[in-house]
Amino acid sequence: MNQSDYDYMRYVSKHNKHYETVEEFEMRKALFIEIETFIRMANARSTTYRAGHNKFSDWTQEEKDKLLGLKNIPLPEVSTDVVSEPVDVNSLPESVDWRTEGKVTAVKDQGNCGSCWAFSSIEAVESALAIANNEDPIVQSEQEVVDCTLEPVTQNGGCNGGWYFWTYDWLKDNYTMKESDYPYTSGTTSTESTCAYDASKGVTKVSSYGQTNGVDENLARLAQ
Repeated sequence: MNQSDYDYMRYVSKHNKHYETVEEFEMRKALFIEIETFIRMANARSTTYRAGHNKFSDWTQEEKDKLLGLKNIPLPEVSTDVVSEPVDVNSLPESVDWRTEGKVTAVKDQGNCGSCWAFSSIEAVESALAIANNEDPIVQSEQEVVDCTLEPVTQNGGCNGGWYFWTYDWLKDNYTMKESDYPYTSGTTSTESTCAYDASKGVTKVSSYGQTNGVDENLARLAQ
């Protein structure tokens, strides 16, 4: 057994992989070796990050693409005049890591559902609420928006993709719910469920949202 075979068998064991045929096993191993080559090259040239394997290392590109559910639509115009009052950016810290500040929830797994848009939306709300209230983040429900913002309510398509701005529009009139009250199931079922929204268990709403051109003063103003 060569090193590639050994590394792959460790990967198969770690991620509890199962293959139907010898042909699939060999195909998956070839994909793994391609990613292993990329990882070694990336780690050899970078000093700012380390690449590594995950459960997608033996997936085809087509399989990965099925999870990329963000709708490819034109973005709203970027405002170039967000700042309405002078902002002293020199008084701001050089950097802030909201992870070490305890304002970011643990990494989540969307599973076999093209719901990345839902995770992007909800996790932004989780952190925004925690930062605004200077409290620990409340883990909120992606399944709620996967189920309850389906067309024709918004243009979101559940496991078939969506867009965070459509989700924020819905959350202007509807509360987020805790993940514990509305657990995520689409990662296993690969489909949506019937909307089970319960306003009495609501956590927060979205008052407004937007985007900026990235100028320091505009970013600082929006963060206030």
